[in-house]
Amino acid sequence: MKIDIDRIDKIHSNKIGIAFFDKSEIENIDFEQDIYLLFNNTILIFNIFELEIFFQDVINTMNNVSESSKGKHSKYYKCIILETPLHQLRLVSSYNDLQLLKDLIKGTLFQIELSGILKEIL
Repeated sequence: MKIDIDRIDKIHSNKIGIAFFDKSEIENIDFEQDIYLLFNNTILIFNIFELEIFFQDVINTMNNVSESSKGKHSKYYKCIILETPLHQLRLVSSYNDLQLLKDLIKGTLFQIELSGILKEIL
């Protein structure tokens, strides 16, 4: 898959990655539209419901991480297995990356919700 930068409609970004819509697919922001989540050399494509499930997976993983995995020396080591909504796909991540991924998804969900509210008002 080749990403054409001219076709990207950025939703949210941070140090770990970017979430975006493909402009060629945009008609209206709806709950079935593909949301591309690019982070750590990985692109995952979700609809809004799947993204919310993945967000909960990230939170659950962070809550279940042992204190030793959160420690000063291990927060950058990729030693945590992150479940995804795709049963066959697991990702290996560091605790620091999980925090950044959580922020990326939370910001993405917020921006999509805000766009929907503004669209209704205007």
